[in-house]
Amino acid sequence: MAYSYANPLPMESLTIIQSISPFPAYIYLKILCKIHLGNTVTTPTNNAIMIENASATNISSNTVNKPGINGIFIYNNSNVDLITDNNISAGNVNINIDGSTVTEISKNTLSSAKTNSVFLHNKCTVNKLSSNTINASGKHGVFIDCATAKTIKANTIQSPAITGVHVYNNSKVSTIANNQITSPGKYGICAEKSTARTISGNSISKPANTGIFIFTKSKNRYNIRQYHYLWKR
Repeated sequence: MAYSYANPLPMESLTIIQSISPFPAYIYLKILCKIHLGNTVTTPTNNAIMIENASATNISSNTVNKPGINGIFIYNNSNVDLITDNNISAGNVNINIDGSTVTEISKNTLSSAKTNSVFLHNKCTVNKLSSNTINASGKHGVFIDCATAKTIKANTIQSPAITGVHVYNNSKVSTIANNQITSPGKYGICAEKSTARTISGNSISKPANTGIFIFTKSKNRYNIRQYHYLWKR
């Protein structure tokens, strides 16, 4: 294990090679952090970046490779303004928002999560999820479980094992728009036992089953429009 750092707060120019017990998440905050950027975290045992019951203004330009559990984990009533320009590869979940509030998740490059690349759950709220590039998710590109997401827009999602965007379990989404979803294992967009108010302008190519699937008492209010669906040939 080796690491180097400069200026603990703001946390800049921090390089972490490997984490060891009893500190499985090397960047772990329970305080106010104004800047949390430009870090490289490789092979932590649990989480690469974890914020618990804390506030962060900006989590950006971090590189994470092969976390044991989560790349970025926002947990337990935390508040984050912006998660952007991060490059996260592998791990169980690339970005995990659990019972917290995030204003914007944008322009991140996420790949090879074992389950979901973006996981919103446990009554969390995300205002804007946009312009992210998501590749080869083990289950869903974006999975929303008992949570609220106001806008899911202009994301590029390639080859998720099940669904590009899955809204589940009494979740509420205002708008799913202008996303490009390619080669999902089952569905491009799925709303199950949830509300997806407007689904528009999405391009879904080569879904193995169905492009847009709304079922089990879900609500869409009939606002499915401008939907481009290219069936697998």
